[in-house]
Amino acid sequence: MMELELITKVYPITKNCQLLYERGEHALLGISPFNSYFSEKNIAILSNWAMKNFKSFNFFIPDEPYVYTLMALGYDKVKAIKKSKRQANYLKNKCLRALTGLDLSTNEAEALILDFRYLNKNKNYLSALKFYEDKYANDSEFRINCIETSKQVVETRTYLSYDRLEIAVKYLLAELPLFFNSVSILGKKEGVFCYRYCPLLIQTVFEKKNGMVLNNQGYLIIDIESN
Repeated sequence: MMELELITKVYPITKNCQLLYERGEHALLGISPFNSYFSEKNIAILSNWAMKNFKSFNFFIPDEPYVYTLMALGYDKVKAIKKSKRQANYLKNKCLRALTGLDLSTNEAEALILDFRYLNKNKNYLSALKFYEDKYANDSEFRINCIETSKQVVETRTYLSYDRLEIAVKYLLAELPLFFNSVSILGKKEGVFCYRYCPLLIQTVFEKKNGMVLNNQGYLIIDIESN
């Protein structure tokens, strides 16, 4: 029997995020490609936690945008697309097994997985994406912060030139609508994005807002006890 009571840290990054967590309307849980932390067991633990603490939840798999990370690391576009698709299918299957193991049907489990087949047709997502792309192009402070955030993620593997960081940042820009606009994208009254850490850029936006995030959107840091 899988032990599912191992969530050890739930940290709302602002007081408003705490209120949204306590009301428990909706959670969007981020799953990262090529990250051993997101094992089938840990995905099941996260699912069980979300079921107990929220009226509804989804998993987000950033399948298509991860191509940019791989290209920044030196893969050509064709190989990057192939590798990204294979990993996305692997992640989706882990999510499906974890969710059906919690007595959901396959159809119910599939409906909880959010990927870019859905997002590429979602007007609210596309509108938010354009907003962040325009802000990146026209706001030098925001652009520098995005580059630094991408650097922290990708340069854990290798040093990247500025040109490659400009490719890598496209992955971050594609994710920002999920961090800041998941409520409108999913048609929810309010909700929180959940991940195991929070980059400084995200923390700063939630603290200062500056018109980028509404009070019905929150962010939680969640982590699982090491076995």
